[in-house]
Amino acid sequence: MPARQPSATDADVRSIKRAVLGRLYGRAPLPTLVGLDAAVDAVHTLLRQTVASSEGNTALVVGPRGSGKTAVVERALARLGEHSGAHHVVRLSGFVHTSDRLALRDIARQLLATQDLEHVLVGSFADAFAYILGLLRTSRGAGGPVAPVLFVLEEFDLLAQHPKQALLYALFDVAQSQQTPVAVLGLTARIDAVDLLEKRVKSRFSHRQIFVHGAASLEDFAQIAACALRVDAARDGP
Repeated sequence: MPARQPSATDADVRSIKRAVLGRLYGRAPLPTLVGLDAAVDAVHTLLRQTVASSEGNTALVVGPRGSGKTAVVERALARLGEHSGAHHVVRLSGFVHTSDRLALRDIARQLLATQDLEHVLVGSFADAFAYILGLLRTSRGAGGPVAPVLFVLEEFDLLAQHPKQALLYALFDVAQSQQTPVAVLGLTARIDAVDLLEKRVKSRFSHRQIFVHGAASLEDFAQIAACALRVDAARDGP
């Protein structure tokens, strides 16, 4: 008589439900990104150049909604953390940060969590942003290396619709000047996002674009679905 398989407990069911729903809602990464290795490698290479070599870099990650742009960037960031030094990651979104001032306040909050922000967010946008970066440099001590800053801009096209595009100009200008090691990654579903940039902003952008495509075939879609729904007891267990 074959051995009886142990039945799942309520705790097992809750653990499985939590793991699967976390992936479907985007709260947890997929174990495998099907067909996105080339995009992950391209983003990782760009970020590694900034972290390891203090290079300034800018790029757009372009692809339809649901194609995996955010997953690609998060996977590249996770891989970066495995063998790189200290760095900061600042995340902004065109949905949330509907003005440059809101974005500046959140940049200050994410970079200068222990500082009093009231005296930081004064003057023009460019002056306040330069002051934030100056505080970041001095926090490393005299002669100490400046920790690179990696900016991830979700819904880049909405940020590009801000009047005067002061935020994008400041970020791209810092990345081009090489004074502070900065990488700026814009994520967008609009293939014409570069055309939204003003001339002065566009002149400071590298025009590098990394394209992310959705499932190219039914087989790819089936692999993605299976990856999202498959539960590994060692990894996803209670």
